[in-house]
Amino acid sequence: MSSTTQLQINQTIGTENNLETILIDLNIKAHKKTSTFDHLLIDAIESALSKLGNANKQALYTHLEHRFGLNKQAIPQNIEYFTNALEYLFGESALLIEIQILAALHRKVPLFRFHLNQPALSFLSYLEHFRQYCN
Repeated sequence: MSSTTQLQINQTIGTENNLETILIDLNIKAHKKTSTFDHLLIDAIESALSKLGNANKQALYTHLEHRFGLNKQAIPQNIEYFTNALEYLFGESALLIEIQILAALHRKVPLFRFHLNQPALSFLSYLEHFRQYCN
């Protein structure tokens, strides 16, 4: 996509007024836009997994990619699959990682409020509402 904008600048130099026209040409290449939600979620996952240590975090990403075919950038589109992979790898302890991810999201977007419609917090439900809030 290309756009041209014309601006006029009025300069006074001494007693003389100069009117100068400037053309600004913007060339915007079409590319796949990553949503705000995607960026925030990936950053929150990074933050949560960093608590495991950098080597363990990288090992987990490698394991997710090789064993489950899930790379870091694909997680926001495959949240349920990511959650299942965490539960497979960590059992009930996956909840601790999920809580850390939710806490990191809350630190990044403190104005987001999630109201429970059920007795227990659901990681997937929270993220779905968060996605709607971001988009």
